Amino acid sequence: MEYSKITVDVEEAVEEFKEELQSVNSERDDVLEQANEYEEPNVPRHLEDRWTDLESQRVQLERRISRFETFCDAVSTTEFVIQELTLGQVQAVKDIVSQESFDVDVQRQSVEGSPLQGVYQAEFLKRSVVQKPPEVNDVMDLPDTIGEWLWEKVDAFNTSGDEDMGNMSLTEAMNSEE
Repeated sequence: MEYSKITVDVEEAVEEFKEELQSVNSERDDVLEQANEYEEPNVPRHLEDRWTDLESQRVQLERRISRFETFCDAVSTTEFVIQELTLGQVQAVKDIVSQESFDVDVQRQSVEGSPLQGVYQAEFLKRSVVQKPPEVNDVMDLPDTIGEWLWEKVDAFNTSGDEDMGNMSLTEAMNSEE
């Protein structure tokens, strides 16, 4: 039986981040324009708060773009193939997480510990990523920003499949009725 697979591309992610950055910069321009309508000490707090939030987003996006572009320059292909995990593979991941996370004392009938999220993500990634750039020996060797992005893709694919079901906002729902 063939299971579902998708290809995710780091270069495409860079383009998405650049589009997001353009949107953030456009919104920054709008906030600045609104703020310029006020005298210096009288700028409304909500504009200052929005500017701070947008500046944070801008910096994060610029850093992310830079790191992703550096990765793209270092590899011959920027694509990863992700496969849907079987029930047995998911259960194996859960077993490994339990083994790594909990201390079981059978005589006292006690269990101590808590699930280790890092172990879960690592094991899930190792099983889900079936094709990667040849320069990447192991998905655990990826830069953290790339690994986290890949984890988000793996988690979304294995949770909801390969179709983007979207998250419609209330405003979008209201506008779609017109």
